[in-house]
Parts: sequence; C-alpha cells; structure tokens
Amino acid sequence: MLDLAKNNDVVLSTVLPHTTHKLQPLERIVMRRLKGYYNQEAVSFINGHKYKTMSVYNIAELLGKAYPKFFPSENIISRIRTIGVYPTNRDVFKN
Repeated sequence: MLDLAKNNDVVLSTVLPHTTHKLQPLERIVMRRLKGYYNQEAVSFINGHKYKTMSVYNIAELLGKAYPKFFPSENIISRIRTIGVYPTNRDVFKN
C-alpha cells in the first residue's frame, strides 16, 4: 500500500489517538447533536409502531423532524465557540 500511495502522489498521515473530536469539528458541532435528535425521533417511532418495519421513507421523515430541532443558528454558533473555531482558541489541544 505504501508503494501504491507513493507512486500515485498520495500522502498518508496518521491521527493521534483521542484527537479526532478536535480535528473533525463538524462531528462535534452538527452530527453528534443531530444524531441525538434523530435517535429520539426513531425511538418515538418504534414505540408508536411496534409491529411496523422502518423503511427508507420513515428515516427521511424522522430526519425531517430532527433537523429543525437542532439547526437554529444560535445552536450552531454556540457549538462553534465551544470547540475553539471562532473566536479562535489556540489552546484547544491543551484541554
């Protein structure tokens, strides 16, 4: 694999353990919270439809219910502040 990468001008790098949450701010800002709201909607759906199989159409519907719960702009702005993207926190890796 290393030869294949080198021959195709691909630079491989490693990520230090336990740092992905610092290096992937969208995971912390958006996806984790959105997944939480989606899971709440999914549990509610499952509890209300005990003998129904969830389909792709249900998933889209549940995501449509979860999306507006998280995406007011003040939520995103406050999450951006907590991870040190803006305003810039140069000490983000010291925590």
